[in-house]
Amino acid sequence: MKFTIAILFLSFSFQLCAQSSNDVLLVKYSKDQITKMGKTNPDSLKFIKYSSLNGYYFVDLPEKKNFNSRISGNVVIEDLDSFNFLDLNIEFLKDNYKYYTVQDKKVLLVLKSIDHIKAELKSNND
Repeated sequence: MKFTIAILFLSFSFQLCAQSSNDVLLVKYSKDQITKMGKTNPDSLKFIKYSSLNGYYFVDLPEKKNFNSRISGNVVIEDLDSFNFLDLNIEFLKDNYKYYTVQDKKVLLVLKSIDHIKAELKSNND
């Protein structure tokens, strides 16, 4: 009985997780596009889901280091803890990180490279 309840709980948790990651994608893709991509190009869908949640991070603005030449732009993010990356409408580079200042915050948004994200996905699958 406990085993059955545990299985049902895990199944429900995975379903919620999958649903919430699809909800993140709805900013840029329709439900039909997500479904079609899942059938025709599941690796792309996996990459988009992963990168929209894990393809970036924040760091404090360096105080003594001159970083202005590496800045790709400025973004507006009201709440750093709960925002949808796809709302920013910015793209990853194949083999370089990108850096964005965040308006009214003393942090940089750092985008990982596509190569780095693919390496993370591969190591998570191994």
